[in-house]
Amino acid sequence: MRRAALTGLPPARRWWDGLAVEQARRAFVEDPGQQPGVRDHRVVAALGAVERHRLIDAAFTPVGALRPTTAWRAVRGEHDPAALLQEVYSMDQVVVQVEGRPAAAAQRGAVHRGRPTAQSSGAGLLACWP
Repeated sequence: MRRAALTGLPPARRWWDGLAVEQARRAFVEDPGQQPGVRDHRVVAALGAVERHRLIDAAFTPVGALRPTTAWRAVRGEHDPAALLQEVYSMDQVVVQVEGRPAAAAQRGAVHRGRPTAQSSGAGLLACWP
């Protein structure tokens, strides 16, 4: 049952309320045509139907252009919603844990060093499946 129905209060505000979530999801589905290797747009459309922002509320973004990287910054929906939406609705994997530290518990603004120990599969990898 919804919070409002139980308490008579308005629904709790979520970090993504009022953001251009649909725009991010639409770009996610439309951009793969420009991505090399994307073979099945039906897979991308199915992935775009998933509300990834509801599943991932914090992630690590790579620092610098060098890949693979061992330097990361944590982004959280409540602090930097646009950056998190960009990360969540990208074709790359979404790193949610580095060296056992979840992004939600990582210090904001600091550079965290290490290798990813948990991530969401990259949509680009799934869309390129033969």
